[in-house]
Amino acid sequence: MTYCTADGVALMMDLYFPQRTGQLAPVIVFVHGGGWRQGDKRNQPEILSPADLTSRGYLYASLNYRLAPEWKFPAFIQDVKCAIRHLRANAASYNLDPNRIGVIGGSAGGHLVALLGVTDASAGFDVGEYGDQSSRVQAVVDMFGPADLTMTELGEPEIIPQAYGTSNRNDPILVQASPVTYVSKDDPPFLILHGDKDRVVPLSQSQVLYERLRTTGVNSSLVIVKNAGHNFAPAGGIPSPSNLELGKLAIEFFDRQLGKASGGLQQGTVRVGNLDRSYSYYVPANLPRHAPLVLAFHGSGTDGEAMRVAMGNKFASLADRDGFVAVYPDGYKNSWNDCRKTLPLPANVENIDDPGFVRALIARFQTDYGISPSRVFAIGFSNGAQFVYRLALELADEVAAVAAVSANLPTDDISDCRALGKPIPLLIMTGTADPTNPYNGGSAAHGTTVRSAQATAEYFAKLNGQTGTPKTTHQAISGSISVDRTLWNDAGQRAVVLFTINGGAHGVPKSGSFDGPTEIWNFFRSLIAY
Repeated sequence: MTYCTADGVALMMDLYFPQRTGQLAPVIVFVHGGGWRQGDKRNQPEILSPADLTSRGYLYASLNYRLAPEWKFPAFIQDVKCAIRHLRANAASYNLDPNRIGVIGGSAGGHLVALLGVTDASAGFDVGEYGDQSSRVQAVVDMFGPADLTMTELGEPEIIPQAYGTSNRNDPILVQASPVTYVSKDDPPFLILHGDKDRVVPLSQSQVLYERLRTTGVNSSLVIVKNAGHNFAPAGGIPSPSNLELGKLAIEFFDRQLGKASGGLQQGTVRVGNLDRSYSYYVPANLPRHAPLVLAFHGSGTDGEAMRVAMGNKFASLADRDGFVAVYPDGYKNSWNDCRKTLPLPANVENIDDPGFVRALIARFQTDYGISPSRVFAIGFSNGAQFVYRLALELADEVAAVAAVSANLPTDDISDCRALGKPIPLLIMTGTADPTNPYNGGSAAHGTTVRSAQATAEYFAKLNGQTGTPKTTHQAISGSISVDRTLWNDAGQRAVVLFTINGGAHGVPKSGSFDGPTEIWNFFRSLIAY
């Protein structure tokens, strides 16, 4: 299809529509390389295919632009900017989200997507059709693209005169064409990929761009591919990371920055110390600014996906309705480092920095999605609930409230948490017939001992300055199951609520007329000042 016409030239674009329809799709635009002199929209990135992205809910666009020597700069960037404006102008027809457009390109294409990322209309490149639309993009993957054309190190010296009409590296046109010229703090996130043995576009080109972005405060990462030349071709060994691994990095980057079409779970990793910690997450399509973040921690022996299932995937519909991000972290070897010093699970035995994982997640989602750091909530089940007790005791300044399901505080003799004594709103939900976490306290799983549910609630009520008599309400559920809701809620103090599931076992209650996940979110939501 023709996306724009420039000087009588019909500029062509291929569109690959997402496999899942019915929702506004984020967009990935590919800009081919070829030294600004050759290449075609049919040439796909070395590290991923259109199907890799359309299968995840993205609309994928691949475009041609005018080429040298017949056309010279700024024709190339004028064309790709017109493509972005075309997509925005036709957002309704293509069922795309105009606020979620990412770009990827290699070599000359990397140069052009970098220029897209760092320039707005003030640069003077927005000429031609759809002038009422913006050409700004929200995420950039730059693969081995030139960043400073005034440097004399580019590998094929004849390219610059053919594409830019000058051989003088001090010519103002090369300054105008260099992405480093325009970097500012409002630029979108960048992922830069470059081989360490690239002789066509030396690694120093990406290093200078990355350093300029980093020192300006732009969210950016530089991945140096060992034993890789131009186009990540093997050079002196096996390239590392591999193309497959680089593709995963790029997809994960786009997922973080743009989000797939609403309705799909996304995956991510974050570095904590010397460990890459994994998690899955759900972001609604129309996430508001300063949205809440809800972290849901699974029980031992399972993972984040099991926690999502245990919650009945309820947080997805609640997130769509109320606008928050739901995250399901994966424990270290399926366990969490909680307060029980005698616990024989891997995270405890190896003293894994799980509080650091929480801090890293908060920072990641604040950077990537603008969540409010004052609206971070944590829910845990079983071992995950024991871990959120640790958060309540040690991170009350960083977590706004917690909810513990099927867990009571450990007894003092086995607890090694550093209780800071700071108040925090807290919800407890546990069953009287739980064989793993005894409601009335005593011997619990893994040879540990716990307080009673009542004593646990009273501990936090006292911590929160609650001095009044709690109020209890009763709700029949089904058969022999009922719920008692005991609330400590003195005016001006942080609330504590204990849900006693009479006849309830070890699990997240969500049957009959009692919906545990919704009750937990309602508790968190009641604490938010909108």
